[in-house]
Amino acid sequence: MNFFTQNKAATIIIGMLIALNVLSIYFFVIHKKLVYKHPFSDQRQSWRDKSADGKPSDKAHFFEKELGLNEKQRKAYRDMRKSHFALSIKKRKEQQELREMMFNNLGNDSFNIDSVALLISKRQSEMEIGMFEHFKSVRELCTEEQKLKFDKTTRFIMKKMGDHGSRSKRPEQK
Repeated sequence: MNFFTQNKAATIIIGMLIALNVLSIYFFVIHKKLVYKHPFSDQRQSWRDKSADGKPSDKAHFFEKELGLNEKQRKAYRDMRKSHFALSIKKRKEQQELREMMFNNLGNDSFNIDSVALLISKRQSEMEIGMFEHFKSVRELCTEEQKLKFDKTTRFIMKKMGDHGSRSKRPEQK
């Protein structure tokens, strides 16, 4: 006789284990892909979002509304923002190309990883300096009253970025 017909308990246990494996695969792989949302997906798009009609959303003009920029300030801010994003995108693309080069040379024993890592960190440093200069320029556009709001808002944003996008509230207005 067959092992499975002689040991009914073993057959039931093996059947249950197979069913549990199928359910585990479904839950951890298929179901997760259907419902999982990346924790930073809102943060990544928040400054570039567009509404359904293709116009910039409220998120895209966050500083304009928070600071109450006048029309002249708005135009200057939008020009600065556009150029800042263009530079940031360029630097991120350069970093990505360097990372691809790095991983394309995994099998190359003579590849100098230190020089590529240094170039990647240089691009990151340039992005950080560019972000600082951008915010400094935006602050210079502001009136003294707007500078107070700007400082409070940028501290809030930096804290939120440090919290990796936690769902904290906006700073209270005094």
